[in-house]
Order: sequence, then C-alpha cells, then structure tokens
Amino acid sequence: MASYSIAPVQVRTIDSIRIDSITMVVADFRRRPSVADRRRLQDWLKQRLKVDTVSLVVP
Repeated sequence: MASYSIAPVQVRTIDSIRIDSITMVVADFRRRPSVADRRRLQDWLKQRLKVDTVSLVVP
C-alpha cells in the first residue's frame, strides 16, 4: 500500500429518504491487489475499525 484515506461517509438513496453510514477507505497500491487480497483487507479493516460496513476503493 502506498497511501490511504479513511473517513465516515453518509450514503443517500435517490428514491428514498434513507441515509446509511459507512466507513470508506481509499487506498493506492504500487501493484493492484487481487480480489482475494482486497476481500481480506476489507475484512481486516472491519475488525480493526470496529465497524459493520467498509467500502474499499482501489482507484
């Protein structure tokens, strides 16, 4: 991992008034991680950050 950013984000649905809160992680890697590695990182982040939902963005 070269750099990362973590922030709580509110997700709003266009067709309803529902608002969900998630933790978003944007991470840059020197080499693109495999799907299995991204899933493992996402699961680890959930445990480490003590949250139910983590959205991992790898640009």
